[in-house]
Amino acid sequence: MAIAAIGFMSCDDDGLNREKDVEETSVKIQYNTSSVTTIPTCIIEKDIKPCFAGAIKLRCSQLTDINSAHVVFVASSQLDANSEKLNAVLNNGGAVVVVEPDMAQFKAWADKNGHSYICGDTGKYSFLGISGSEVYMLDDIFASNDVEEGSADTVKSEEADKSEPATAYNAIPIEIGETVEYCNLKLNSLVNWLNVCVDMGDSASEDPAIPKTINELTGLIDDDNFSMRVTHSYNIEYKDYKICSTFGSDDKVTRHSTVEYAITIVPLYAFQETSATGVGGDYYIVKAQFVGHNGEMCQLYRRWTFVAVAHAFPFYMKDMHAELTLLDNSGKKMSGSDIVFWQEPVPQSTQNSTSYTSGFSGQFNFNIQGGVSGGKPGASITVGAALTWSNSHTTAMSDLGIVLNTDPNSRKVTYDFNLNNVKYDDELEKAIPAAGRSDRYDNASWCWHVKNTTDDSTTPLKLRVNIKPIYGYIYRHATWSCEGNTKTVNDQTVRCETYTLKAPDRRRTGIISLKSTNSNYLTNVKVIDATNNVVATYTSAYEKNCQIMRQVPIGTYTLTYEVRDGDTAELLGTYKITNVVVTTANTTSKSTLDGVKI
Repeated sequence: MAIAAIGFMSCDDDGLNREKDVEETSVKIQYNTSSVTTIPTCIIEKDIKPCFAGAIKLRCSQLTDINSAHVVFVASSQLDANSEKLNAVLNNGGAVVVVEPDMAQFKAWADKNGHSYICGDTGKYSFLGISGSEVYMLDDIFASNDVEEGSADTVKSEEADKSEPATAYNAIPIEIGETVEYCNLKLNSLVNWLNVCVDMGDSASEDPAIPKTINELTGLIDDDNFSMRVTHSYNIEYKDYKICSTFGSDDKVTRHSTVEYAITIVPLYAFQETSATGVGGDYYIVKAQFVGHNGEMCQLYRRWTFVAVAHAFPFYMKDMHAELTLLDNSGKKMSGSDIVFWQEPVPQSTQNSTSYTSGFSGQFNFNIQGGVSGGKPGASITVGAALTWSNSHTTAMSDLGIVLNTDPNSRKVTYDFNLNNVKYDDELEKAIPAAGRSDRYDNASWCWHVKNTTDDSTTPLKLRVNIKPIYGYIYRHATWSCEGNTKTVNDQTVRCETYTLKAPDRRRTGIISLKSTNSNYLTNVKVIDATNNVVATYTSAYEKNCQIMRQVPIGTYTLTYEVRDGDTAELLGTYKITNVVVTTANTTSKSTLDGVKI
C-alpha cells in the first residue's frame, strides 16, 4: 500500500491536520421506498409474519376486506379456506400474493382451482404473486448470501484527481433482519408489478372477445390471454465485506439491494398440416428486461485514521450477465436442427453508442395462431396472411457496452451489459457513471422457432434463466495518483431458475363466421359441437351486416340462433344450421339465411 509519503505527520496528504483518530459521521443510506399502490388490498394476516404484514401495510394505501379487494395477500395455509373468494379476485383480473409460500401447497391449490402459472422448479420465495398469466417471485430475503472478500482484478490508477474530500461519513444501510423496516425495502418491484398487471375493472364477460381474426399482434404482449410474463426478484447483500485495510484495521461495509428480470413470452403456433416444410412449429417472441437497483448499493465510504483516510465507493454494478435457454420438456438443450432464431437477438454487441434498440418488426406470412394450451375459451387467434409484429424500444446507454453471444447449437442467448468510464474522483457522481450507481434497465428481444412440435400436442417446453450481477468498487488511502485501486467483485452466485412454460395452443382450429343478413336482429347464438356440447354462447343483439366470429377446433358443428324484430324485440323464430364443417386454418362462413326454423 503506497503510504510512505504520509509517514506519521500531523498533516495528512489530504491537507487536514490530525493528531488523533477522528470519529466518523454516519449517514444512513437513503433507500427508494416511494413505490406504493392504491389498488384495494386485503391482508389475511393469519400465519403471515408481522414484519411482512407491517411492510405490506406501508405500501398498500387502500386496505379493505376480501370482498372489495383486487389484491389479496395470504399465507399458504389459508388458501383452501379462502378459495371461493380468492378465485373471484383472480377471475376478475386481480392478483393473489402468497407470502412465504409452501410450494407444494400452492401448486396443489392452483391446480385444483384451475389457475395456470409458470413458476420456477426450485427456490424459496418471500412472495409469490399470480394474476392471469403473470407471475411474480421474490426470493427469500432472509436467506444468507454473505460473500467473502473479493480477490479479482486490482488496477493501478493512471490518472490523478487531487480534489479535496468533502465532510467525511460512512453510508450505513438498514440492518438485515426480520423487521418491518428491512422488509419494506424489498417491496418496490412487487408494488410495481401489482400496479402494472392488476385489472381494476371486471374482466368477466358473458360473451368471449370477438372477432378472433386480426392482422396486428403488437398489443398482445400485454394481453394475458396470449402472453406469459414472469418477474423474478433476487436479494443481493454484502455483510461486513472487507474492501481494504488501513494500517491493519479492516474497512468493512454492508450493502444490500435487489436485482430482477421481467421476461414476457408471446407463444405462437404454425400448423404443420398447412405449413411449408420447415415453417411449422412453435414460435416464442421474447421480451427480456434485466434490472439492477444500484442506488442503495453504491454509496460513499470514508474512514479517517491517525495517518490515512480510507475513501471508497462500494459497490457499483460493473456487469449484468444474463443467459436464457429454451429447453425441451425433459429439461435438455435442443439441437440446432430443432431450434433456430426466427428473429436474431437485439441489441447486437456494441460499444461507445449513446443508445440501443431492442425489439424488431416482422410478419408471419403463413397460418399461425396465438394463445396457450388450456387457456381461456376463445383466447386464440388464427390468421391467414400477414400477422405483423413490432416491439421496438430504444434505451439510452451512455457509459454502457453490450456483448451478445449466441450458441449455434442450442440457440442459448447470452448478454453482458458492461459499465464503462469509471473514473477516480472523490465525488460519487463524477467517479461512477449513472448506469452503475442508480436503477438500470437492460433490454433485449428475439424470437425462437422450434420446428419439431406437432399439431394437437400439449407438451410444454422449459425456459432456463441465469443471471449474475458483477460489482466493483474503487478505493484509495492517500491520493488517487498515489494509490487509486479498482476491484471487481465477482463473487455473487449465478441465480438460476428453470420455468415450465405453458404450451402454445397447437390445436388444429378454424373459424366459424355467422353474419346477420336481414333487417331483424340476430341474438342468443349457440355454437354446439358433435357431442352436443355448447362451446360458445352470444346473447347480444346483432343488427344487419354484423357478424360473429368464433375460433373452434376442427370438426362438425351446429349453430342455433334467434331472430327478433328490430323495433319491438318480438321473437320471430328460432333457427338451426347443421353440418357446419371447420377445417384447419380456414373460415367457414354462414349467414342467417342458411338457417332452418325449428
